[in-house]
Amino acid sequence: ILIRHARRHVPFYRERFKKIDLDIDATLTPEIWRQIPLHTRTDIQENFTAL
Repeated sequence: ILIRHARRHVPFYRERFKKIDLDIDATLTPEIWRQIPLHTRTDIQENFTAL
């Protein structure tokens, strides 16, 4: 549910999830979790308004 909400309502995550073609309705397996990129402090600072 959290992943679905983030993709629909948070521009930062919408773009990140599009890049990996994440199906938000699929069951989140360990393999899918490994595809989700971690973000760094710099990512947060540079994209603060999109979060």
